[in-house]
Amino acid sequence: MRIKKTLLFIALFALSFAGFSQPVLFIDGMVREGKSKLPDAVITVYKNGSKVNSVTTADNGRFALELDLGASYILEFSKPGYVSKKISINTKGPPPEDAEYGYEYPISVTLFKEIEGLDVSILKQPIGKIFYNADEGIFDYDAEYTKSIQKQLAQLQADLERKQKEEAERLAKLEADYKAAMSAGEKALKSKNYGQAIEQFTKASELKPEEALPKQKLSEAQNLQKAEEERLAAEKAKEEEYNNLIASADKKFSSEDYE
Repeated sequence: MRIKKTLLFIALFALSFAGFSQPVLFIDGMVREGKSKLPDAVITVYKNGSKVNSVTTADNGRFALELDLGASYILEFSKPGYVSKKISINTKGPPPEDAEYGYEYPISVTLFKEIEGLDVSILKQPIGKIFYNADEGIFDYDAEYTKSIQKQLAQLQADLERKQKEEAERLAKLEADYKAAMSAGEKALKSKNYGQAIEQFTKASELKPEEALPKQKLSEAQNLQKAEEERLAAEKAKEEEYNNLIASADKKFSSEDYE
């Protein structure tokens, strides 16, 4: 009886252990921006249409996932300010006798920043599909699917490069205009042309609203202008008071009123 109980315990333990060691598809991934590694990108995992998990890339842009076999997955790659991309993974197909130790597949995805006016509608569908290749006994990418959207992806890449060039030129002009406005503002401030200084620092602040320095210099110019206006007003008041006294004295002198 004791032997039967022991054998039963071993059998149950083996089944329990097997339940915790289901074969999986291990994803060893990397997310980049151009040639740079992209940290804090989020990979959202959808299994058979339902969200089941999400992970975030480390400082080196890497992430890891374990996907159960026998399911359909969508991996969505996203980060605030960037255009999202998707990859489809079908883990159905591996025969049980070959899947004992699981599988591994490397994934590398490149994200780019959102650019106004760029048509990214092609990215609403997966940029690639991964499936089990029964002939090779491995997971592989779907070459036919990639070929079917290659033209749209090539057009997107060309449009992206054009837009990035335009954006770089726009930012270069903005930087030049900003520096010119700040330089003109400083020059006007030194020459005590406070009105001109205020105009230039206001322009610089509008060009780069996130910058604190133009706002600080604008406030400085406004305070100096106010102080100058108050000084001039005080001088004018004194001059008027002096002129009034002189006029009053002249009037008394003319009327021979010496009291």
